[in-house]
Amino acid sequence: ITKNQYIYVFFVIMLKMQGSNMYAKPLTDYKALIFDFDGVILDAVNIRTEAFLYALREYPQSSLQEFKAYHLANGGISRFVKFQHFFTHIIKQELTQQKEQQIIQDFDHIVHAKLYDKQRIIQDTFTFIHNTYTTHSLFIASGSKQEELRSLCAFLGLVQYFKEILGSPTPKKDNVASLIQKFFLERQATALIGDSYNDYLSAKENGIAFFGYNNTELENIGEGYITSFTPLHINDTPHCNIYP
Repeated sequence: ITKNQYIYVFFVIMLKMQGSNMYAKPLTDYKALIFDFDGVILDAVNIRTEAFLYALREYPQSSLQEFKAYHLANGGISRFVKFQHFFTHIIKQELTQQKEQQIIQDFDHIVHAKLYDKQRIIQDTFTFIHNTYTTHSLFIASGSKQEELRSLCAFLGLVQYFKEILGSPTPKKDNVASLIQKFFLERQATALIGDSYNDYLSAKENGIAFFGYNNTELENIGEGYITSFTPLHINDTPHCNIYP
């Protein structure tokens, strides 16, 4: 073991002994906030689940249930990747261009019929966004299709609050990296707010803070877990935020 490795191990042990989030700071101290969309700004997870199952309705229920479990465990990933996973790893069939176009069309049909509804905006989050967009730089990085995402945000009256809105097919981690580069964001002053482990990974891979929301499975990772935006209440995560 090298001297540097000894120092690293000692540093991690000391941080753990002194308690979690030794250097954690309040969410509003971050100058730039990057929001996931589904489940954070819009109550959309159930509708997208319904859209996936509708688009794949011709396949066996056992395959659909396996896919549903995969889908729910992998928030923040685009529909294109998820459909490819279904065909490659679950039913083990080729996804032809014609079939992909058909299932995407069926998926979009449900989304357009049910998500274009202002009642689905999560008011807790929206109030926070409305109160902070003039003092902070706000962004959206989502696994939703970018064209649809921007159209939906325009319909919901959300565009004015965000400096940039990015979606798939570009992976979320790459969209986060793009925002950091384009807007010269300081990593130590930037945080991502999400409801999935993939959101956490996107933050981690870009060296920025992560705050979980609307998914209690995220309570023990990142810089804190948001139990409420209005009023703002964050539970500290009970672990040391040193990434190996």
